[in-house]
Formats: sequence, C-alpha cells, structure tokens
Amino acid sequence: MLLARGIMALFGLLFIVLLVGGAYSLGTFVGTDTFADALPFARGAILAVCGYAGFMVGIRTIQNQTTLDAPAAILTATSPAAAALGLLLSEYAVVAGIAVLPILAAAVAFAASAGSLASVVIGPVVLLTVLAFGVVVGDAIGLAIKNVVTRFAVIARFKTILGVAVFLAYLAIIWSGAADSVVGPLFGVVEATPLGWFADLALVGTADPAIGLARPVAAAATLVVGIPLLTWVIVRLDSGLWYTDPVQPSQTSSSRPTNNGATAADVEHAESSGFESSPANPERTPPSAATSETLATGLSDRLFAERVPQSVLRVAQKSWRRTYRAPRKLQYAIIPVFFLINPIQRSIQSGTVAAVLPVSIAIYGAWAAGAAFTLNPLGDEGAVLPITLTASVSGLQVLSGLVLAGVAVGAPLTGVLAAILGMLSPLSVLSAVAFGVLGVVLCVGACTIGVGIGTAFPKFERTRISRSRKVIVPSLSAFVVYSLALLVVSLPGLLAGIPLVADWVGTTLGVPQQTIPLGGLVLTVVLAVVGGWIATRSAGNTIDNYRM
Repeated sequence: MLLARGIMALFGLLFIVLLVGGAYSLGTFVGTDTFADALPFARGAILAVCGYAGFMVGIRTIQNQTTLDAPAAILTATSPAAAALGLLLSEYAVVAGIAVLPILAAAVAFAASAGSLASVVIGPVVLLTVLAFGVVVGDAIGLAIKNVVTRFAVIARFKTILGVAVFLAYLAIIWSGAADSVVGPLFGVVEATPLGWFADLALVGTADPAIGLARPVAAAATLVVGIPLLTWVIVRLDSGLWYTDPVQPSQTSSSRPTNNGATAADVEHAESSGFESSPANPERTPPSAATSETLATGLSDRLFAERVPQSVLRVAQKSWRRTYRAPRKLQYAIIPVFFLINPIQRSIQSGTVAAVLPVSIAIYGAWAAGAAFTLNPLGDEGAVLPITLTASVSGLQVLSGLVLAGVAVGAPLTGVLAAILGMLSPLSVLSAVAFGVLGVVLCVGACTIGVGIGTAFPKFERTRISRSRKVIVPSLSAFVVYSLALLVVSLPGLLAGIPLVADWVGTTLGVPQQTIPLGGLVLTVVLAVVGGWIATRSAGNTIDNYRM
C-alpha cells in the first residue's frame, strides 16, 4: 500500500505539472485565431476532472466510506437533512482540499500568459463549483445504488457476486482498450451539452470572442440549478437508508421488511464487521447471512462432512462465513492483481494468451488463497482468541480448518484457470498441465506455510481500511516472509515450465527436455510438503502450548 501510494503521489505531481503547463499554454492562445481550436481540449479536461471526482465519490459512497459513525445518536440530535449535508460537505472538503492548490496554480499560470487578471478569481471559483457538482452527482448515484441494494432481496443476496462481476468487467474494458470506443463517443455527446461548457464559464474573464455568451450562461444555469436539486435528492436518499429497514435475502422483492428497530446503517455495520446474528434476535441477520449460511453449511457439508473431521470443517466454515459477510477485509489480497495487468492486456490486444500469464495466475492464485485465510490465525480470532486457544480442539485441527478453507476455494480455481490459459498459450500441452498442477500444489503449500508464518508474526491491532472501518489484517512481517517463502517454493516448478529454461537444463544435465517440467514440479512439491509440514507443526505447537 505504501508503494502504491508513492506511485499515486508521483502521478499526482505529474498531473499538476501537466495541468499548470497546459493552462499556461492555453493562455498564450487567447486573442488569436487558434484559441477556438484549443478550446475543446480545455472543455474535455475540465469535464474529465469533474467526472473523475464524481466517480471516486460514488465509489466511496457505495463502499460505505461516507456513512454516519453513530446514526442512532446523530439522528436524535439533529435533523436528517443536517446530517446528510454534513456528510456531503465532508466529501467535498476532501475533494476540494486536494484540488485547491493545483487549481490556484493553474489559474495564475493561465492569467499570466493570457494577460487576464480576472481569471485569477473567476477560474478557481468556477472550477471549485464544478468539483462540487461532480461530488453531488457521484454521491447521488452511489446512494441510489445503495437504496436499490437495501430494497430488492435478490440484489441484496448476490451483491458481493455482482460487485465482483462489475469490477472484473471494468478491468476487462480498461485492459482490452475498449474504453476508447465506449467512453470516447459518450464523452463527445456530453461535451455538446451544458455539462461540457464549464470551461467556457471558467474562461469568461478573458473576453475572447470564441467564448461567446450562450455557453457560459447555460453552464452557470446548470450549476445553479443542478447542485441544489441533487443535494435535495441526496437528502432524500440518505433518509431512505437511515429510516427504512433493509430487505432480507429470504424475502421476495415485493415483501415488506418487518420493522425491528434496526437502521440500514446498523445492518451494514454488522455485515462489514463480520459479526454473526444473535439467536435471540434473528431479524438482525445481515442481508448476506442467509446465503453465506447456505454456502458454508450446505455445500461444504455435502463435500467434506464424511472426509474431514467435524472440528476441522467447522473452522473452515467459520472462515468462509466471515469472508462472505465482510469481503472488504480481504482487499489486501487484490492488490497484487495489478501486476497481472501487463500480461492480461497483451493477451487481450494480441488475441493470444501470453506465455507468462498461466504461471503468473498459478502463483497469484496460491498467494491470494494463503493470504486470505491463513496468514493471521491468531489475530483473526479477535476477542474469542482465549477461548480458541484453550478449547478442546487441538491447534493442528484449528490450523487444518484454515488450510481447508484456503485450499478448497483456491486450488480448483487456480489449477483450472492456469491449465486452461496454458492450453490457449503458445506453451506445450505438457507445460500447460504442469502449470495447472503447479497452481494446485502451490495453493496447498501456500496455505500450510501461511499458517506457520502467520502464527509466528501475528497482528492483533486493527488497521483502518476506510474512514469509518477498522479491521484486523496480517502484519507486514508476515506478508514479506510469506511472499519470499512462496517464491522459493514455486521457483523450481516455475523455471522448469519455461521452454527456454527447460532446454538449457535438459542440455546441461543430458536428459530429455520433456522431463524437465515434471522434475521441477516434483521439486516444488517436495519443498511445499516439507515447508508446510514444518510450518504447520510449529504453529500447532504454539497453540497447544498456550497457557492462560
């Protein structure tokens, strides 16, 4: 995350330099015949910034980063309109606080090159107002989506799956280059409306004939009418979330939820925290609880009830249930997927799967499976850790349940996906199968090694993942040691599956090239088994030797 934030900061500095340089360059065209040709670029830039601000605010709203911390207390101390406006102003403060200095610098650069002193005042005022418009648009769209989720049982039941599908579709559009063919025409249509004329309003201080009067007036009217109207909509949508009980997955879309006194914010907080409902108050079950119960106890019982001990299965079911109810807790497992952007994008654009993609999927799938379920066995127990450590269930059984949770989910997906991609790539059939098996082996090795490393480097403190959410995530030491250990284990199978390396090893050792992938896979299996056995035994002894 620190690395990602550092890269974002560098891109931010680059954007500021381009913004100030572009504003200065635009100012040099004022009063010339080329100003009319440069004006569309200014319109597109301002519209893009407004749209980006709205997109980010909408995402934050959907992810519950703009909710009341204590709705029951706040809504009894003030009106819902005041509370909604407070949340909206806080979001605008975040956006404006980031943008105000670059906007002022760009305005000064433009005024200096254009010789228009009025632009130093008019430009920033208009641009900050445009950002306010983007904020209210994004917040209104995000709240509308949340209201739909709380009112339709089908969507509430499958909202996690729908969210993942939307995210994957977004990545597919970005990586395939289809964004230009989709966003480009849409952008052109919007630019021809008053939404695309905000630049004309910001540049009205130049008095250039190319600006005219009709476009600035239309843009000003859009801001003057649009911001209050959307603010009123936001107040209504927030009130709908705070004073309407969400539907339950077991209800039909037309069913009316019972009034149990729980607000939507309460239920969302319970869901994001991973808390289970109390038998004494079954109505307080979060919207996804019924589905998670079915997934955790129904299918898993049929698959594993007669094959693994009940204590091991129950630990695995607890992990699956927690993951389904609070998927945002595992957002750290998604971060490395961005290292796959380049091979995926190359594969989509060329129409042929890149040779490096199958092995990348095998390694990432194994890493994610282990990191999601096994990398913090003690810290994930939270307040019930003393009960877990002193229970009659052995430490090895507890850890075996965590390993089962990771392997049962990660191994089939990783192995099948790596093998299919290998078949579609220029690799041989033998290499494709080897990478598929490698993905399965690495998932088992990652989960067994992960429990040992996670027990050795536990983390019990909560980490803030949003403005109002704190969760327990694995420690940085566990991440580093686990990643290095998995890399060492996977290295023989990884290198042996690459044709160039296999040819060199076969020539050096005087053995057929076809046997090299098998040999590398065997060596990886040996490392995974030995490393996993040592790590699991060590972690099991740590739990068994605990004394109150």
